Amino acid sequence: MINLIFSLVLYKNKFNEIKTLIGNIEELRKKLLNYKIDTYLYINDNSPKKLISYNEINKRFIVYEFNNKNLGFGRAHNKNLLIKKFQNKDIFIVVNPDINFDPLSLLSLIIEFRKSGDLCTTPLIINEVGKIQLSVKTNPTLLSLLIGRFQFLRSIKFLDKYYINHINLKKNYLTQKIESTYLSGCFLIVKAKIFKMINGFDPQYFLHLEDADLTRSISLYGKVTHNPISTVIHKWARGSHKSPKQMFYLVSSMMKYFKKWGFSIF
Repeated sequence: MINLIFSLVLYKNKFNEIKTLIGNIEELRKKLLNYKIDTYLYINDNSPKKLISYNEINKRFIVYEFNNKNLGFGRAHNKNLLIKKFQNKDIFIVVNPDINFDPLSLLSLIIEFRKSGDLCTTPLIINEVGKIQLSVKTNPTLLSLLIGRFQFLRSIKFLDKYYINHINLKKNYLTQKIESTYLSGCFLIVKAKIFKMINGFDPQYFLHLEDADLTRSISLYGKVTHNPISTVIHKWARGSHKSPKQMFYLVSSMMKYFKKWGFSIF
């Protein structure tokens, strides 16, 4: 039997915020047992104080660890997925707290991904009102990050055309399987073998662009894809657009990303 491991990192999240996600995972777990796949949820809590009680998550398939400090997004996921002795044939899912999904829909993607040659994939991601999150991108550049931050720049025709290409808007997110080097980190399905081979998330990123770095690293070894045969719902909140602290993390990550991969204006 192989394992499907969900990795969840919390920061100041209460149980009610992840209750639906846990229910979805538990239901998926029941279905996957028919395919000889066991499912677990590893939770790494970066909160300054514990907001979740043991009784709320006392389930056999949940492993919870409280850090009492903020390790950062990538480091905390690595703690869930790299330190434990998982098999190379296992499957990891990096998931955000604000995600929920239809277990039957996700089941089809897991079964297909397991048999495919893809190393990393993500389903169609939509928000609560059904709007598609344009999460399949080309590699970050200074221009793409600036336009993403200052959307009014898209009023300039050539910049709008550039950004449309960056977010693959000309492709059909609903029907096309899209190969990419940059997928959103809110819901990433990764084969354990490749995650371990590249040592998971680069720990130099505290927050932001760790997903761009991870999927780009994986793409050096094989296919990274968007596969819309399954859909998940993401209550997306763009924190880096609201907080000076978040903006600092974004700029810091940009500098680290360009130092590692090379500076690119466009």
